[in-house]
Amino acid sequence: MRLQTLLAVLVSLAVAATMSVATAEKKKKNKNPDVVTVQHVLISFKDKTGKSLERTKKEAEKLAWEIFDRAEAGEDFDALVAEYTNDSHPGIYTLVNRGVPQKPGMSKRDEMAASFGDVSFKLAIGEVGMARYHAQLSPFGYHIIKRLE
Repeated sequence: MRLQTLLAVLVSLAVAATMSVATAEKKKKNKNPDVVTVQHVLISFKDKTGKSLERTKKEAEKLAWEIFDRAEAGEDFDALVAEYTNDSHPGIYTLVNRGVPQKPGMSKRDEMAASFGDVSFKLAIGEVGMARYHAQLSPFGYHIIKRLE
């Protein structure tokens, strides 16, 4: 009887340890990094950045998707930024995540447009994503973002 009880306890511990390792690995994979470096193309439209733009929201959305498709196809992202951004070239930002100490030259995630930070921290290195225009979450227009580091 004692042997069966001991064996049952050992099996339970082994299963619990395996589950803990799997849970820890899953959490690690889903955890946002502490710091990311991204480059972006901002496609804005009339009355969104203080710059004199005549582009409509619909035209901006169409252009943003065209640039996104080109970037995903592997076109030189820096060249796309230089040609199209309504921000300043090179459009590179190093962002620190919530709760991470900020160092000189870095921006806090929460200092950026909300969807810009959200997309930036979800991307894998080399991956391209888009923060679509939203009046509160991405008020400057469409951000095509590539994670560099």
